[in-house]
Amino acid sequence: MAAEFSFAGVSLASTVLFAMVNGTFEEIFLLGVLARGLRGYGLSVAIGVSLLVRVLYHLYQGPLGAVSVLAVGLTFTLFYLRGEQLWPPVLAHILLDIVPVYAAGA
Repeated sequence: MAAEFSFAGVSLASTVLFAMVNGTFEEIFLLGVLARGLRGYGLSVAIGVSLLVRVLYHLYQGPLGAVSVLAVGLTFTLFYLRGEQLWPPVLAHILLDIVPVYAAGA
């Protein structure tokens, strides 16, 4: 069962601030630390562990949420491992955190 959230009364400023902190932290940890650090053990280990951790702490979103997190996470991970630039996944993650909250509150 997925958790239900209400975004009533959440300001755009607090949403942007939260998204910036959350998106930056998650991608630095999952890609910059895990995927990069585990790359010496093979590409499949680096991708697999990073995706496993990402999906595990998004399980509160339910099965459909976990599948979408897996798809987005795989895209971010492959993009990062190809070019080793963190800012595009960080920016995309920030936008993916802002848009649904703002759209739900609008």
